[in-house]
Amino acid sequence: ILGLARGFDEGNISGTVVQKAFIKEFGLKDPTKLALELANLKSNITLMVQLGSIGGSIIAMFLTDKLGRIRTLQLCCAWWIVLVIIQITSHSLGQLYVGRLFEGFAVGQTVVIGPTWISECAPRAIRGLCNCVFAGAVYFGVMIAYFANYGTALHMEGQRNLWVIPTSLKIVLAGILFIALFFCVELPRWYIKVGRHEEGLAAMSRLRNLPEDHPYVVSEVADVNEQLREEESDKALSGGHWDLLRELVLKKLNQYRLFLTILIQV
Repeated sequence: ILGLARGFDEGNISGTVVQKAFIKEFGLKDPTKLALELANLKSNITLMVQLGSIGGSIIAMFLTDKLGRIRTLQLCCAWWIVLVIIQITSHSLGQLYVGRLFEGFAVGQTVVIGPTWISECAPRAIRGLCNCVFAGAVYFGVMIAYFANYGTALHMEGQRNLWVIPTSLKIVLAGILFIALFFCVELPRWYIKVGRHEEGLAAMSRLRNLPEDHPYVVSEVADVNEQLREEESDKALSGGHWDLLRELVLKKLNQYRLFLTILIQV
């Protein structure tokens, strides 16, 4: 659902900016403006979420460790809903910009929380597959957004603020996720990381549907403990987060990986 919600957000705006009601509301064909001004206006509306996403992804890195994965994602969903409401009630560019920019802080968190959750929660044998499902859900969400825009344009043409209807579906997706999270298990790795070992063991038992003393559960908890010890040891040797970041940029092998990653994204 998280991947789908993220994809829906991406696909929705590309259809929204060509809806006649949206064009009229925000002056995307204003005859008093130059073609360059209109192009800039359209790109600003479209890209505000991506701009905010940079901040959101950085914030999520710290919030997930501080508050846990579930609480961070619930805050993300609540924030998302509020910012979508700000957008769909806007009749001025300023309010729309604010809504979309700060919505990015929610959207940006999805790319950190989703894969982190899956990587820490899924059994090793299917971890890669589960992350592929998340990525696939993003593109499924894009497709749904296209059809939502197409459907409203086809059957509800002429209605004022037609673009509001498909945009409002983001509230539904974020709302479903917010409620569903009350029934989810916080990740054992986070419990162990913050020193709540008994709760971590109980969470692992519930996730795997096995008794707490089952060898598989005990083995996974031991693996998590070992990984966390190695991480702490690496931090102590490196001198903290900033040294690790410097190592990412300056170490020759890491430079190659970084170059490949950036090239792929470009």
